[in-house]
Amino acid sequence: MARLSGWNLNPATPTIDCKSPVLKRAGLFCFSNAKHGIGDNMIEGLVAGRVWSSAERRVDKAGRPYCVAKLRVLGADSEGVLVNLIAFDSDVCDSLLRTHEGDAISVTGALTPKVWTDKQGITKPALDMVAHRILRMGEGQHFD
Repeated sequence: MARLSGWNLNPATPTIDCKSPVLKRAGLFCFSNAKHGIGDNMIEGLVAGRVWSSAERRVDKAGRPYCVAKLRVLGADSEGVLVNLIAFDSDVCDSLLRTHEGDAISVTGALTPKVWTDKQGITKPALDMVAHRILRMGEGQHFD
């Protein structure tokens, strides 16, 4: 485990410490991909969980469509971890839009670990993921 410094694309975002007790409690671990030639600016991940909020199609300021959804992943604690999904590829968006709340899916893509504080002041882990591929569980059906 290493402290990933300088991989944030947004300079206003604080550096993520992969040894964070909040991330470890949730069973999340992150590694630098620099030695694999990918660079220090992203973590490739595979996440499996259930759709927490159905996908929504949105349009950015330049008029390009994208989709967002939330995935709940069970971790070491009973609450699990929320994964904020975003997809830019039209095929991946279409696949994400075919899912429904409660569907079991696996998603691959670029991950950014986050920590947030709830209204009671308790810190909790979360992940932001740019989805590259989606696999719906139980049906053997691959969405690309």
